[in-house]
Amino acid sequence: MLVASAVPLLDLLSAASLLLAVVAVLFGLWYPAVANSLEIESNMPLTWEDGRRPRERLHDVKVTRAIPLAAAAGIVALIFLPETIQIVARSVLDFFRHGVFAFGDYDAVATSLIVVVVFGAVLALYLLALVIRLSDLERRLDQLPKVG
Repeated sequence: MLVASAVPLLDLLSAASLLLAVVAVLFGLWYPAVANSLEIESNMPLTWEDGRRPRERLHDVKVTRAIPLAAAAGIVALIFLPETIQIVARSVLDFFRHGVFAFGDYDAVATSLIVVVVFGAVLALYLLALVIRLSDLERRLDQLPKVG
């Protein structure tokens, strides 16, 4: 197993940024489908039969777009989380030891890695919230009354 500290920080930042960029592009491409699926809520069908088609579309979007995106963003954040925690821990210790003089050791690359990981985590949490909303809407569509 590769130890994170053996990899140059700039390489970690490049890898994290590239992976997050891929997730962001997919998010940009797939988000309209997710948003359209959530619009079913504003025009909720009255019967199970009327809701069958929207429920199928919603399930497809949830399984093929929202869940994979949430997982990908979460994985990107988790991959680089150990190094990020080490950077934050070292920075906090340095600040407690040297006070404001610790800013003399400021590392823009390390800070950028933290920002990329935080952005990935926030994106993953947002996407997880969307998956929960889609699942709730799917459940409500399943519970519509059946006619006949």
